[in-house]
Amino acid sequence: MIELVSLEDFISHRKTSLELGKGLIVFVGHNGAGKSSVIDAITFAFFGKHTRGRNSNLVRYGASRANITVELDVRGKRFRISRSLSTLGRQHLAELYELRDGKFIRISSGATNVSPMVEKLLGVSFDELILAGIIRQGELEAIINLSAAEARERIDRLVGFETFEYAYKLLNEVSKKLKSYWTTILGYEPSNATVNKLKQDALILKSQSEKELKEIKNLEKKYTVLVDELKKAEEELEKMKEKQTKLLELKQLEKLLKTMIEQRLYELRNRVHELSTRLRERRKILNNITEALKISEKFKGSDETLRKLQEELENIRQRIEKSIRQLGELQGLVRCISELKPVDGKCPLCGSPLPSNLKEFPLANKYKEEFQILRSLVTGLKEKEERIKKELSIAQQRALQYIRSQEFLSRIGISRDELIKEISGIEKELQELRIKNEIYQKSIQPLDPNSILKLKSYFDKGIVQLADKIMKYRNELKGFSHSDLVRAEEKVKKLRKDIENLKARVEALKRLSEEHQKTADNYRKLAERMEKVVKALSKIEEIREKVLAKHSRVLTSLRRLVLREISKRASEYLKAFDLPVFGIEILDEPRIGGLEIRIISEDGIRDIQTLSGGERIAVALAIRLGIAHVISRGKLDFIILDEPTTHLDYDRRRALLRVISNAFRKGIGPLRQVIIITHDEEILEEADIDKIFKFKLTSEGTKVELISK
Repeated sequence: MIELVSLEDFISHRKTSLELGKGLIVFVGHNGAGKSSVIDAITFAFFGKHTRGRNSNLVRYGASRANITVELDVRGKRFRISRSLSTLGRQHLAELYELRDGKFIRISSGATNVSPMVEKLLGVSFDELILAGIIRQGELEAIINLSAAEARERIDRLVGFETFEYAYKLLNEVSKKLKSYWTTILGYEPSNATVNKLKQDALILKSQSEKELKEIKNLEKKYTVLVDELKKAEEELEKMKEKQTKLLELKQLEKLLKTMIEQRLYELRNRVHELSTRLRERRKILNNITEALKISEKFKGSDETLRKLQEELENIRQRIEKSIRQLGELQGLVRCISELKPVDGKCPLCGSPLPSNLKEFPLANKYKEEFQILRSLVTGLKEKEERIKKELSIAQQRALQYIRSQEFLSRIGISRDELIKEISGIEKELQELRIKNEIYQKSIQPLDPNSILKLKSYFDKGIVQLADKIMKYRNELKGFSHSDLVRAEEKVKKLRKDIENLKARVEALKRLSEEHQKTADNYRKLAERMEKVVKALSKIEEIREKVLAKHSRVLTSLRRLVLREISKRASEYLKAFDLPVFGIEILDEPRIGGLEIRIISEDGIRDIQTLSGGERIAVALAIRLGIAHVISRGKLDFIILDEPTTHLDYDRRRALLRVISNAFRKGIGPLRQVIIITHDEEILEEADIDKIFKFKLTSEGTKVELISK
């Protein structure tokens, strides 16, 4: 029995909590108000399944996740199931709790663990709950309005007899697959003829295996001959490989010799360059020495001439300086005398009388004459000074050249004769190096070790030894070429290939012989198994027709037993409805090709068409409850009727609720809880209902209100 349903952001429900409990409970509200969402919440909480497609459809628009909690009473024990899922439909939470000592204790978690435990607690699966515990709109009265064949098909589907038809078809598929399997293995359809053919083929394969064994012996003899030939060819190949190795080594030695000669040539060129540079330098130094010696000889004694000129220049400069001073003094005297005037016709200095026509003192003329003479002397001395300066400059340059040449000769540290001797030695060495370079060039273009041996005095010991070794290798390998090795390799390769092919042929024949022998044995075994398969296929076909066929005796008997049980349970429920109709009998009648529903009343057996509207609803409900009891094996103590009044007229709608409420008060089998979902509020007026929940869709989602009766 469902005690509590709590929804958060589930479909249209933002936050809804329904405390249900025992009795007759009605969900009422307009279509789309969120009533049927409670069914999906219950099945999702129980099994993680629902009828709305993807899980993401269960999350209210705009919410990040949905939470569902359902509490139920199972045989006196209280359990709580909680699940949570995201907008992507992923389950974030799945937990099962049991109430122990006033506290809910978690006993399982995880979607894969919780669902099986809930199924075990309820005693029904998701599919069984949908069939037995939830009656969808339009299904209630449909069971008595169907034709006989349709009614049988509907009950077969509800109670699971359709699995017989499925098994009937499945066994047919199994039979076909078995036949196909054996046909694929052997190429023949399983039959007695196939069995005989397998036995015959086994004898043929055995004979073929014996022929293959004889051929193997002949091939093994040929194999021995080829192995001997291969051994000789491989020995010859080894000799060729040794020569090839020496040939490769010869090429390496030749390469090495060429490298060594090139290295010597490089060294020779460097040495020639070095000596040529030194020769140029030494010749330049020799020229400089010769020039320095000439200068030394030419300007020898220039320092004495320089000294004398310097002394003469100094003397002239002193005379010029003295004369310039005297010129100054005379010029002063002339100026002073010129400024003198006669005083009373007498000289102002000595007082002697002066002529009246005297224009200038006689002493002034004397001094002026001396001044002119002295100035001419200064001019002559300055001219001589300039001449001596020029001579002195030339003497200084010559003295400097002499000093530098002496310093150069002193600094060079070698005499002219020694330098001439050194230059001669360099020229001789250069001549020898050029001859050697020419010999090296001829020995390498092309490489000629023989010429090296002839002119070995010009070569290093290492080069001569290497040239000698190369000549020995050339003599040893005379007449050998790489093509000889290629031919030897091809011969060995061909023999090996022939041996491998022969060996592969022998192995293939061995495998083929073994396979033929094995296949022959398998055919014999398969023939034995085939006989069993043929018998099994016959047995399968017998089971299909005698047990699983729609009109087989077994299925007919089972259907009668189930119909008898449904009739019994439906009659028990019907008695609780307090009607003059107190018995139901459902029979499988071949004459009408389906089910016949008989109503037992005080007046005897009545046709269902003679019942009133209320009586028809009661009968339909009783049959549906009886079917639910059989499907759930009496384990379900609740049932949900989703819009059971759809397509019913006003009287029948009111009669349905009245019948259920009256029957519930008297007790209707194991049922402790009946939940009715309806949009029809009028039918609630005269019914005795324990709880009414009114559903209303608002801008904030579904709102639910408990209405007291």
